[in-house]
Amino acid sequence: MVVDDSVVIRGLISRWVSSEPDMVVTASLRTGLDAVNQIERINPDVAVLDIEMPELDGISALPLLLAKKRNLVIIMASTLTRRNAEISFKALSLGRGNLPSRSHSENSSSRRQGPSRGPGRTVSAAGAGRGPAT
Repeated sequence: MVVDDSVVIRGLISRWVSSEPDMVVTASLRTGLDAVNQIERINPDVAVLDIEMPELDGISALPLLLAKKRNLVIIMASTLTRRNAEISFKALSLGRGNLPSRSHSENSSSRRQGPSRGPGRTVSAAGAGRGPAT
């Protein structure tokens, strides 16, 4: 499940995930409220959740999603800068998971490209963080 208010980012993430042979995007939603209202019907294993969205932001949606589906793996995605990393850490405190670090000095051309590797995008994992994510 991909949740982001930007149609462009939803499309990029959806295409990236769909390009993997063992992964399927079950839903592409605009707000955290949409995700909370539809989580039980969609029943995804993994959700990519933007931090800043209208109606219900990702930080507020995260505990509500985990309350409805305890074993949901949530990947927090944001265009926030490193200066705003405390928001990512708050997301982690609301769920279980870890925060992959990425140094600005890393050569991104030597790594696999995807939405989380784009300019200014950061990704962190929150939620169950156990078992295979498909």
